[in-house]
Amino acid sequence: MPGKASLAIKQKALDNLIQAVDGAESVVFSNYQGLTVDQDTEMRKGMREAGVSYTVVKNTLALRAFDQMGITGLEEICKGPTAIAWSKEDVTLAPRLVKKYVDQFKKTEIKGGIVNNELSDLDTIQALANIPTLEVLYGQLVSRLIFPVTSLAMTLGALAKKGEEAGIEQVADLVEAKTEEAPATEDAPAADQAETPADPEVTE
Repeated sequence: MPGKASLAIKQKALDNLIQAVDGAESVVFSNYQGLTVDQDTEMRKGMREAGVSYTVVKNTLALRAFDQMGITGLEEICKGPTAIAWSKEDVTLAPRLVKKYVDQFKKTEIKGGIVNNELSDLDTIQALANIPTLEVLYGQLVSRLIFPVTSLAMTLGALAKKGEEAGIEQVADLVEAKTEEAPATEDAPAADQAETPADPEVTE
């Protein structure tokens, strides 16, 4: 039977885990087995610098902690070696970072996760992992916004170059010259000039 000291240590570990993950936007469970020491060190450093917390947990401790937080159904996820990563700032951050190292090292795997205090399936975690960062999204938005301006600038630049080659200084003159070069089209006959049918022959 565990002594009081052992129970106190376990209770402290439980309380620390609950306090650490409480309020997390997302939690990702992964299997860390197969990582080398260098790979584990690199991954931990990268996550820490990105603002993601990461730790290896005992399955029984994780089950008790999340059960006390009202999150159940983790029995299948918490089998075998288990590590958890979480972020309190961005719901996509932990999934994206875990996936990054899963793809990089080819030795770990995502087992599941929790999003907004609800158990989420693997497809949801993978979908969150594939969402670009805010910086990338902002960059894509800016590119789309400035594309028309860039296109106009390129068109004006091409016109200016053609004008310079033709010895034309004013853009209006260049446009007029282009208009004059356009092939003329035959005018349709005017209504009053259109051929009218002959009057029918009147017979007495």
